[in-house]
Amino acid sequence: MIRPGEIWRDREGRPINLRSGGVIEHDGTWWWFGVHDGGGAVEHGIRACSSTDLMVWADHGIVLSAAEIPGGKVGAPKVVRCPRTGGLILWFHLPEAMTVGVAFASLPGKPFSFLHALRHHGGISPGMTLFVDDDGSIWHVFRRDGHEAFFICRLDETGLHHTGELIRIDNGGFHQGPALMKWDGCYWLLASDGVDGLPSEARLSVAPSLRGPWEMAGSPCVGSAAQVESCFNARPSWILRVPGPPAHFVLVADGAPCDDEAVRHVWLPFDFRHGVPELRWQEAWSPARWSGCG
Repeated sequence: MIRPGEIWRDREGRPINLRSGGVIEHDGTWWWFGVHDGGGAVEHGIRACSSTDLMVWADHGIVLSAAEIPGGKVGAPKVVRCPRTGGLILWFHLPEAMTVGVAFASLPGKPFSFLHALRHHGGISPGMTLFVDDDGSIWHVFRRDGHEAFFICRLDETGLHHTGELIRIDNGGFHQGPALMKWDGCYWLLASDGVDGLPSEARLSVAPSLRGPWEMAGSPCVGSAAQVESCFNARPSWILRVPGPPAHFVLVADGAPCDDEAVRHVWLPFDFRHGVPELRWQEAWSPARWSGCG
């Protein structure tokens, strides 16, 4: 069972220490990538775990060490599979340079090779994500330093570089933890108004196309005032898509409180009522009810 808000352990009984990451599927196996902060002699970098049912996870260790990266710090790692090359594309925040780094791996579980840092006019804030559309195009969602709006930039066919296409989304100041999904012909962007990474209210924006127009669609959280105001005491990081039909979607978020050794994870399934995505608290739930998830 998935128990939101608890400390999760891998199949060896060790706490799963992954932050600010995302989950993808490859050949029937789910791969979870996130920041491992380390501590003591433990290596800092981006770590990977795998699962066949989204509940029991095997640790694959560090797949990109911070020692290999300029500045030695990483944040908000997001991984997608490039439709053209079949390889894995990793984009992540470089706090020291206020920009993003790009890395590549041939297969899940293999080490990533750092390729380059993005040259960009103006700093890029930590909140960012990647999204692969139905036509195979890859998009980078991010916020520029000093801007309240999000920007969506189309990547080239390799997924390693920005193109010149840039779209601005003004969504009322909700500018942390962006996560994107496509459902019922519309694009839904989830974001938080958190300050300093603290849990806070989340909001949805919706558009018929990534190019807009974008409109605010309110909070997806249904529950007590405290749950709505804190997005279930969690910081959104990713929306996991379970292929259908019908497709299912799961919020992947970092729960609070956490420290270097004990990270809490809040995963909750989306419900769709009256044409709008909703998130409701569940003490425990199982994805086994969905085809292809155990």
